[in-house]
Amino acid sequence: MNTHRDWPRIYVAAPFEDREYVRCVHKLLVEAELRPTSTWANACVDENWDDEEAIRRALVENTNQLCVSDAMLVIARPRAGGEMFAEAAKALHYGKPIFWVGRRILSAFRPGVFRFGDCMSPDSLGPWAYYKTAERDEEVGKAIAAMKRELAR
Repeated sequence: MNTHRDWPRIYVAAPFEDREYVRCVHKLLVEAELRPTSTWANACVDENWDDEEAIRRALVENTNQLCVSDAMLVIARPRAGGEMFAEAAKALHYGKPIFWVGRRILSAFRPGVFRFGDCMSPDSLGPWAYYKTAERDEEVGKAIAAMKRELAR
């Protein structure tokens, strides 16, 4: 029997301020029988850069979650997400496939990266307004379906 424990593990990398959207993506992953490992999205407070010990713990936790994951889903947008790009580089270093939705940077073209739509809307303002919402959601869905196929090989 295929249980939740047997499902492929997926780390979602996105800007911290987009954690509410990432929680929605986590639900889509579970519906596809993929197990999200990116618990950073469940944080209920903003990062406190004055608490260095807490930041170090978060860094270790994120790295551990990435290491045990089978793949990474990147959801990138302009003007945000510096740490997620470092996580993507680390995922490639560990040989994890990356499924990339959104803003294109050089790392999106490295071997091992599967690219999906860059859904930016240049006329929009606000964090997710850079994306045409329906197109973003469609591209995330395509990435999840491709991830499921690729990890089943």
